[in-house]
Amino acid sequence: MPWSEDIKKGIYSILDSENKNYIFHIENMDTKRYNGDLYYKTLSTLYQTKYKKTQLSLILSSDNNALEFLKKYRNKIFGKVPVVFGGVNNYTDSMMEGYSNYTGVSENVSYEQNIDLILKLHPEVKNIYFINDYLKTGRIISKNMKETEEKYKGKIN
Repeated sequence: MPWSEDIKKGIYSILDSENKNYIFHIENMDTKRYNGDLYYKTLSTLYQTKYKKTQLSLILSSDNNALEFLKKYRNKIFGKVPVVFGGVNNYTDSMMEGYSNYTGVSENVSYEQNIDLILKLHPEVKNIYFINDYLKTGRIISKNMKETEEKYKGKIN
């Protein structure tokens, strides 16, 4: 995914510039296409084998699926290695209740503010189209958009 590549580039640009001898282990879980309990258990077994003799200092996680995987399997695979997450949609503090050594940045989209900006810049607009996908995040966005859509009934389509 292009956005995860951009995250990697950003991390490398900062950490490599410090001239430290960091060793990066990157796992592309591909959970946008493959997910579910059996898949996650298989990844867990793979990672346990792969990282059995590796001591990690930090885990960076870049979406909801990766965070959910880590919440379930981190301690078993990696111990209590600190986790920093990003790209988590619809984050609430309750998502991390009972979990320690996690911190991160949520990804919150303000649908109303975006629509209001569109209408301010282009007051003649009658139709606004949102292009989305069918994946888990796309379904969450569609649900949120449906709720927002109600507030603009009669003003725009």
